[in-house]
Amino acid sequence: MERDYFVIKDLDVYCEVEGGFQDYILSGGHTSELMWLEDALRRIGDIVSGDIFTELRSMNESQRSEMKPLCDRYFDRRPSTMAVAEAAP
Repeated sequence: MERDYFVIKDLDVYCEVEGGFQDYILSGGHTSELMWLEDALRRIGDIVSGDIFTELRSMNESQRSEMKPLCDRYFDRRPSTMAVAEAAP
């Protein structure tokens, strides 16, 4: 569970520094982290956020403009996601 929390927070830090995470996804340099994040979200019961990441990971550069609403939707869910992650055993 500790790694799950770290992966979730790592994306938060990236977003705070860069102002979004479309580049994080599109760079291709974070595939294992994104897969872990997707799995972690599902493990803690946040299926909706996991599905958002499944969709985001399937997108490419030509779909960048379609990514922002999904990224925003994910971040709108963050307070409940973090509460569940912090409460998980």
